[in-house]
Amino acid sequence: RYIPFYNLSDFMLSNDSLIVMDKAHNTYILESANSELKSFNREWDTIENNIDIESLDTLEEIRAIDSTESILICAYKQKGIDFFDKKNKKKIYHFDFPGYSFVDDIKYFDNKVFIADVFGLRILDISDMMNPQLDDSYILKGWPKDIALYKHFVIVADVLGIKIFDKLDNFKLVGKFETNKNRVAKVITKNNYAFLACEARGVRILDINEITDPKLISGVFLPKGAWDITEYNNKLYVASYTDGLIKIDYSNIKNLKTIARFADNKEIIGVFAGKKGVFAAASYDGIIILTHDLKIISEVKIKNGRCWTNLTYGNLLFSACGREGVLVYDLNNINNPNLIANIKTKEARDLVIRDDFLYVADGQNGVEIFNIKDPASPIHLKNIPSAAFTRGVIVDNDFIYKADGDGGLEIYE
Repeated sequence: RYIPFYNLSDFMLSNDSLIVMDKAHNTYILESANSELKSFNREWDTIENNIDIESLDTLEEIRAIDSTESILICAYKQKGIDFFDKKNKKKIYHFDFPGYSFVDDIKYFDNKVFIADVFGLRILDISDMMNPQLDDSYILKGWPKDIALYKHFVIVADVLGIKIFDKLDNFKLVGKFETNKNRVAKVITKNNYAFLACEARGVRILDINEITDPKLISGVFLPKGAWDITEYNNKLYVASYTDGLIKIDYSNIKNLKTIARFADNKEIIGVFAGKKGVFAAASYDGIIILTHDLKIISEVKIKNGRCWTNLTYGNLLFSACGREGVLVYDLNNINNPNLIANIKTKEARDLVIRDDFLYVADGQNGVEIFNIKDPASPIHLKNIPSAAFTRGVIVDNDFIYKADGDGGLEIYE
């Protein structure tokens, strides 16, 4: 018998009945081969384990559950795992992940909890219940958001921290740094330092002289986090969401000093600094152009979309503005930039320009490549598709690197 079912996510057999679940976590039951599929209002994990979980002191809605002979193991989407005594339902221990987590399912076997995380397989050894040991060696993706190059190494920023791959050794993973839930949105390098913009905490600076073992040496806590970071003339410029823009002197790497600040309650989610000035991506408010002392020169409103990234190229400003595409401005009069082109894309998020070629990280559309030799009339050359959502792009002489979120890191020759 064929049973049409939209968005099937999972199914199981329970007491001679077929129970199915859709992607919205609705459950349905088929009690016999000739019966109709009916709505079934029981929690999936309760069905699967035949466990009453209503009396448990849980942190939030349970994402997945399993058990040993004496212990209930309850996992949350983003808040770790609880262990309960099976008889009295009292909590024994709570385990929280050292980095960001997004748990889909768990299974217990041989003193280990196998965790299906959006980033990969995580294994928790609970031989000593009060001191669980986490094996994250199978975690590779991490939901990449940005990429930087350092010598022959590729540094990938993700919600777990950074991962470092050796370009000369078939892109082998050679090092990593976990930032304890800081969610790295941007990574840049200069000299032997990596500067991390962490959405949840602020700025972190790593010594990467020993590339396989990065060391945290400094940082600045920012209540609204750091969404983007750039470096110009030995100063850091940090986009700190509704806390605005912050300019930092890092000449004393272990004693960072804020030397200028711009704040007007707008969402500053991107920043670029160059010879012409400082260009803030002010989300739905468009572009704010400032001096290097963070004094306003001019503002540019956008009709639709959301401004994510700015980049200057000669006397031009390129601005990635989401569904508005890439806006190109002539900066001859920086007090009143002149729009000369609107490059249509689906979800422009990040930009790279090399040798008159523009590379656009275009969300679900992947990477779009344009010839901008005549910036007023860009020519579309190629699309590199994405199975996920391209958030960042970077290019060297040999490869194009795409940060594709839950699709991982993709590299094209």
